[in-house]
Amino acid sequence: MIKEYALDPSLLRSWKDLRYFLETMGVSRGRLISRYPKRWKALVYNGLSDEMGDTERKRIEEALNTINDKLFPRRGGWNHEVGWLENAEAEHARAPFAGILSSDNPRSNSSVLLGDEISDSSAAWVATTQIEIQRDPELMAEAVAPLLRNSREIFFVDPYFSPTTQRYTSTLAAFLLKTTRGGLDFPRVQYLCKANGDSRFFSRNCMSELPRFVPKGLDLEVVLLKEKLGGEKLHDRFILTDRWGVQFSVGLDSHGPNEVTTTIVTLLTEDLWSTLYRKYVSEHPAFERAGSPIRIRGTA
Repeated sequence: MIKEYALDPSLLRSWKDLRYFLETMGVSRGRLISRYPKRWKALVYNGLSDEMGDTERKRIEEALNTINDKLFPRRGGWNHEVGWLENAEAEHARAPFAGILSSDNPRSNSSVLLGDEISDSSAAWVATTQIEIQRDPELMAEAVAPLLRNSREIFFVDPYFSPTTQRYTSTLAAFLLKTTRGGLDFPRVQYLCKANGDSRFFSRNCMSELPRFVPKGLDLEVVLLKEKLGGEKLHDRFILTDRWGVQFSVGLDSHGPNEVTTTIVTLLTEDLWSTLYRKYVSEHPAFERAGSPIRIRGTA
């Protein structure tokens, strides 16, 4: 659903070139630029022509400072004896990109896409922002794995979450496994659901049932929300992060007997993500909090 492309810094020699990729990349378009190597932005800047005017250089510098939401972190090897393209081809053999975008292809590598030949009809360039998948824990988690692995904050939003219902806990476990990034780092994670019934009973169930579904070393906060009088309704289901967002049409649970077996997963536009982030997790959200967060320490 989200494609990661290696982008040759030599393609970005002008503001016009950089602007094209800024406009066609991003989670909401189903494409991300691989931050390969880690100093990729420096390679772009250092490769700019000495004859470039100060105004154009400044525009590119400002764009590079705000491009992080379009970059996909990658921990790959690097051989200082060869150039970017040869390194990218070797890295692709280790862990494939969706494609390598470059200005030339001296070794006739079928995975290399020439920058001036890219079009919406190019199969390797086609991306989708909406898919229909089975409501299966592994398939649901895999669909959003790149978002979960590369976010510092993750907010699951499903008003009907139940800590004692397997179809919810099984998907929660699958989602959380994708957040741990090989145990190297743990994000802040909250699950936002609707306050309904005895909150003390709900809290006890969370404390007793959820630790075994949360990876060891990861902390989960369950937050109960209440609708404000005359305000918005708690109904829609999302996964929101500090950078991106995705909507599930049916819910964040797997399907049960006699239930809809599929869900539509949609990548949110930047504007809609920003609106929803403010609505659910800002200092002044659209919903009231019912008590303090329920803190769960993982034991899985």
